[in-house]
Order: sequence, then C-alpha cells, then structure tokens
Amino acid sequence: MSGRAALRLLRLLGHRDVALFDSQPGVGLYSDPEALLAEHRPATLVVSPGVPLSTSWIRNFAGTVTSELALAFDTLQDEKILAVTGSLGKSTTVSLLGEGAKAVDPHAFVGGNLGIPLADYAADVLEGKRPRAKWVALELSSYHLENAGNLRCEGAAITYLSSNHLERYASLEEYYGVKWTLLARAARVCALNRQGGDLLTYAAQHGCALTSATTPGGIPLAWTSARESTVDFSAMRLVGEYNADNLALAWALGAACSWPDASLQAMLRFKGLAHRLETLGSVHGVRFINDSKATSMESVLTAASAALEKPEGTVWLLLGGKDKKLPWDKLAKLENYSRVRPVFFGACGTHAQQLSGLSGEVLPKLRDTLRKLRGLAREGDTILLSPGGTSLDEFRNFEDRGRQFADYVRELFGELA
Repeated sequence: MSGRAALRLLRLLGHRDVALFDSQPGVGLYSDPEALLAEHRPATLVVSPGVPLSTSWIRNFAGTVTSELALAFDTLQDEKILAVTGSLGKSTTVSLLGEGAKAVDPHAFVGGNLGIPLADYAADVLEGKRPRAKWVALELSSYHLENAGNLRCEGAAITYLSSNHLERYASLEEYYGVKWTLLARAARVCALNRQGGDLLTYAAQHGCALTSATTPGGIPLAWTSARESTVDFSAMRLVGEYNADNLALAWALGAACSWPDASLQAMLRFKGLAHRLETLGSVHGVRFINDSKATSMESVLTAASAALEKPEGTVWLLLGGKDKKLPWDKLAKLENYSRVRPVFFGACGTHAQQLSGLSGEVLPKLRDTLRKLRGLAREGDTILLSPGGTSLDEFRNFEDRGRQFADYVRELFGELA
C-alpha cells in the first residue's frame, strides 16, 4: 500500500522516470539491485518501510534515500499533525484521536501505518478529490521513524515499549531508541503512557523522569494514566483497562490542542477496531474474539486478561503463526490462570509451545485449531485468536487472518449472533 501510494504521488509531482524494485521477481521492473543500479542509475531511492535501511546496497547508495512519508510531508501546508508510536495500542490511540479530530474538523485524516498511507491523502488533495485537513492523526511504526524526512508534529505520543521486531533491530535498545526519536519532532506536547511497559524506565534513563515537566528538548511532557485522570471513563465503549489508558493518552494530546468536550465525547463513543480484541459474536453460547493484530507477547497477555474479565468459562487461546524472534517465554505466566487453555498452530506452533512452556496441543493451521475446538468448547467458553506470531505463514496479512478466522467460525460452528 505504501509503495503504490508513493508511486501515485511521484507521478502527480511530475516524476516520470521511475523504476519499480521488488526483491520478489515479477513484482517490479527490477528484482536484482545490481541491475537496478547499473541499468537505471537512480538518483533517489524511495524505500518502503518494510525494507531495512541497513540493507547493504541501500546503505551504500550514493544518492538520496527517502520514503513515502517524507514525500507526503513535503506536500503539506497548514495541516496539524498528531503522531503516535509504540509497541502496543498505537492503532487504537490513533483511531481515538481520529474520532476526536473529526468532531472539530470534518475533513480530518487518519492513517499512516494504520489504513491509508499519507501519500494517498496528499495525492487526493493534489487531485482535488478532497479538501485539506486541519488535523492529521498518524500512526508511525519504528520502520517509518527510521526514514521520516522532515516530519514535524503538534503533539507526539508513545503508548508502550516492549520487545518487538528483534528480527530487524540488533538490540532492544536500538528498537526503543528509534521509537524515542518521535519526541524530538513534537512542537507543542509529548504524551507518555504511565502504564506503558518499559516506557517509564526508558524515559527516566533518557532524561524524562516521571516528575519531569518537559522533555530534554524543552517540550511540555504529559504522563497519562486512566487511573489518575480527571476524566470520567465510565461511559467508554472500548473493552479493557488498557484501552482506558489509550483513551487517556489520546485525550492528553487533544486537551493540549484545546479540543472541546465534543471531541472527548466522540472518543468515549468509539467501539474499537477490527482485528483488535474484536468480539465477533457467539455461537451456541461460545464467544469468539478476533485479536489477529496481536503479534507481541504483551498484546497476547493483554488480550487474555481482557477475555478473563468475563467471570465464567474456559478461554481457549489460539497461539502461533510465523515467528519474529519474540520472547515466547513471557507467556509462561498464563500457566497461573486455570481458565486459560492454549492451543498452538502454524509455522511456529511447536516453537511457541516449547519456549512458552505452556501445555497445549499443536496443530498445523488455524482452521485445524477451530475444527479441534468444535468438539471441546462448551457454552460459556471464549475462543480467542491472539496469536503472537505474524500472519505470513498462511495469510496475506493480519486482516486476512482475522477475516479467515471469522469465516472458519461460521463454517465450522455456525452463524454468529
């Protein structure tokens, strides 16, 4: 999506001599970097966020290296950006910001790593398909922040820091450090989640203690937590205590930007995102929850905790997919919850079962797990897909995995109610 958006914007900006490169043969004009450099001799590389800048031929490239985001930022005028990153919760936090922004700006744009690339927004504006937004809410992954060009934002937020993407980064410190660079790009306020995993400790180590009034760069700092907020979250539609923290974080940015109470009320009404603790419904009293987006251990633990808020029934936890070198041993604490019954599936099913130390059957594919559970789940139980692994062993992406999960449920259990 990012690549198609970048190509569209480049053409609108008048660039005609554009060569497409993809390491998978047949996708682009080039799949061999040596051939690209020798035959096309590009002056600029627009690198997808999914491609590490540490790739040797990109690292040694003598020309300009930019990104889809950077191209889009150069087309903006008066848009005010609120940017969010983090290991967990950033999609929900950005979506909450989007709901709040739309209460004051009907043309607000919500996207980035979430949904629509910023370059598509820029192209739509240039083509006259939409007016410029006053407010832009962006989800930025660490990959985006490696190559974010001249990004400047009104407010920045970090939701959570925990182990992730260690297949790309040499260390946890390097991964956290890339996330942390977002704060230096904020002009008005930086908000940090007080319940954000390693975030509090990391911030203190880098000059932002809990009592700090500003970041080291002099930007006002807001530590947030729903437990200590003056906002009444009792009307919140989202499920789970951690989502109250996401809401507190979003509102800290909105309040700093002088958004009205109507923005807060819009956030409170937000029901949540597909594939992120999405309650699909029930069949014969068995509840099904689609948390396909969960590709970190903290996400899995959070989802299991939320599912256990229902006081009765077994929680059948579906774990697996494709591994990305994450600490599955962190899931060992689930052994303390007698109502949680793991079932493992996919390419890393055996690996995840062994490293976690959890007892549970290992099955080849996601559909196999549901076929197995059709004979085990009882009325009052919950079947929770919160896999920990990525989707790429058998699906196109986490959305595809979530949709297929719902389809398998209907096929094997019946229509959801």
